[in-house]
Amino acid sequence: MKSLVFEEHTLAIDDTPRFDIAKCFDFFVLGNDILIKEKGVFESLLSYKQAHITNFNTLTVEPEFSGLFTDLAPLNEYVGNNAMQLRRASAIQQKGYYKNGAFMASLVANAQRFRLNLQFDPHGKIIVTKACCPDVFQALLDHRLQSHYQAHLYDVPNAQPV
Repeated sequence: MKSLVFEEHTLAIDDTPRFDIAKCFDFFVLGNDILIKEKGVFESLLSYKQAHITNFNTLTVEPEFSGLFTDLAPLNEYVGNNAMQLRRASAIQQKGYYKNGAFMASLVANAQRFRLNLQFDPHGKIIVTKACCPDVFQALLDHRLQSHYQAHLYDVPNAQPV
C-alpha cells in the first residue's frame, strides 16, 4: 500500500517515512500489553474458544475433578459451547482449588452458610442439577465472598488474595 499526496495540482506517491494507523484494527501490541478492540473477534482470531473446549474436555476427565460430582452430564450441558462458561471452566482448572482437600471440606461445611445452591451426597460429592450449575462454578472459582458484616455475601468477578 502506498500513500498518495496531492500538492500543487499534482498527484504523486509519498515515500516519506511515516507511521499510519488504520481507522479500524483488531488489536495493537505495545510492549507487554495488548489493546484489543473486540474481545470476541480477537479470541476467534486466536482460536481461544477451541482451546477452552479442549481444556474443559481435559478437566471433565481429570479424576480429581470428575470425582467431585455424582453426575457430570448437567454440568456438561450447562457449559456446552458457551464461551464465557468455557473461560470460567479454564479458570477453575487453572486455580485448581478443587484439588485441595481442605478447600473442598470447607465448601461442604459452608455451602449453606454462603447460600450456595449445592447439595451433597453422603460421600461429599456434589449432586449436580441444571439449577445448581452456576453455584458450582461460583464455589469452585471461590467467587462467593462474605463481608465483615456476615449477613452480606457477594459474587465477585475475580478473587485476588490480599
